[in-house]
Amino acid sequence: EADSLAARLQLEFDAGERGTLLLRGNYAESDVNAGRIEQEATGSPFNEVFGLPLVDTFGFAELDGDPFTVQQDRDDNRLEVENFGLAATFDYELTDTITFTSITAYSETERLYQEDTDAGPLPGITADFFSESDQFTQEIRFAGDQGQLRWQAGGFYFNSNVDAELEANINQPIEFVDFLDDLPGADGGFEGGISGVLNGGAPLIDGGLFEFGGAQTIDPSRNPILVDPSLATVPISGVFLPFIAFDANYQQDTESFAFFFQGDYDLTDRLTVTGGIRYTNDSRDIQYLNAAPAGSIINDFFGTPGLVDPALPNLSLFEAFGSTAGNFFDFTDEGLAANGFDGDLNNISDDAITGRAVLEYQATDDVLVYASYNRGFKSSGFNTGFLDSTDGVTVDNVAYDSETINAYEAGFKSTFADGRFLLN
Repeated sequence: EADSLAARLQLEFDAGERGTLLLRGNYAESDVNAGRIEQEATGSPFNEVFGLPLVDTFGFAELDGDPFTVQQDRDDNRLEVENFGLAATFDYELTDTITFTSITAYSETERLYQEDTDAGPLPGITADFFSESDQFTQEIRFAGDQGQLRWQAGGFYFNSNVDAELEANINQPIEFVDFLDDLPGADGGFEGGISGVLNGGAPLIDGGLFEFGGAQTIDPSRNPILVDPSLATVPISGVFLPFIAFDANYQQDTESFAFFFQGDYDLTDRLTVTGGIRYTNDSRDIQYLNAAPAGSIINDFFGTPGLVDPALPNLSLFEAFGSTAGNFFDFTDEGLAANGFDGDLNNISDDAITGRAVLEYQATDDVLVYASYNRGFKSSGFNTGFLDSTDGVTVDNVAYDSETINAYEAGFKSTFADGRFLLN
């Protein structure tokens, strides 16, 4: 289901005998109720721990056998996008053979995406992604046609700003949290650390962890496992606890400029050579922080000072893993400085020279033979999403390198039967 609205306006003016000015404006919005997916469990720790049939990691099993029915607990799965833009194109004939063009554009976009990530009726994983972006571009171009030579040259400028907020909440059944709490550390468990630190040493299920806050008791009718308790060898209460909460925010600024030239020259009536060159310079800056809001088990456990070393009573596990206090990952200027990292890690700049060369031969009126070389460039950037130092991500993993490509091509293009058949 989708509601969409779009509008566009164009106005063209004559600028004397040799010029034209085209003004454009556009607006669009859409609100889409995202499609639901049917999830099918393929196995999880629940199968062995609780003796359940094939269930997902939250203890849910789709047992109705109908692939066209969906059970989900979130009703606001949706994608909302709003965009508007303005642009102006000015063309002016400087002479009978040379044209000047200026293209100026500005746009803004807002985007909200919400999803039921676990795709089931249990409050396992929910995620919300919101972003605002704006960009400005300016291109200035000269183009000429002097018989055998056709050319264009100019420059391009680009500036973009992105503000994004990403939230994800992961909840786990209290029985599974209790299992992890009892599991030895060598097997990936907490050896009683969760109950010891967050519940005063009392057992999780019988010790009142419900007072921890945020516990959700689900409607048993939403889960066949709870409808028929005989399916489980261990009682399943249907109580979910807030396990992990991510709150990632970042601001990224990008600036780019380029200069370019391309020309086509006819060596003969049938042989044409094309050459082009471009210089590009890109720079990016990002301020990224994935905070760990209080109120979830892992957030509070990793944020408790003194667990690493009694001799360091103010040190939390977040800091021990290379982040800052109360944060899963800190890639801000302040966070990098606090951990002794180079402040340039979240600033990158690239430049590259690219181009193309093409030789075309019109063997007959219907057959074109060609050979070409093209060199392309993609600038470096930053990975975002839910970066987590406790999961092994380091500051060296955030930026990715630029890429270049060299492409060679040779072939022919032909038509037959008065253009009704093509063979390339």
